[in-house]
Amino acid sequence: MLRFAVVGCGNLALRYSIPALMDSKDSKLVVCINTSEKPKKKIEEEFKLPFETSFKEALKKYEFDAV
Repeated sequence: MLRFAVVGCGNLALRYSIPALMDSKDSKLVVCINTSEKPKKKIEEEFKLPFETSFKEALKKYEFDAV
């Protein structure tokens, strides 16, 4: 199973990429990363995923195979 991080949580990611990764049986979405905190509430509340504003911090805190 591949562990993913989504970098850039704009409209396309929120509508398509994040739900697709969450629905996949072959992958696990570990963290979402975006420099702006604008999508933070939706990601944490709707998708129940951790959110980071720094890729460097996400690398320290989470283990993922692909972005």
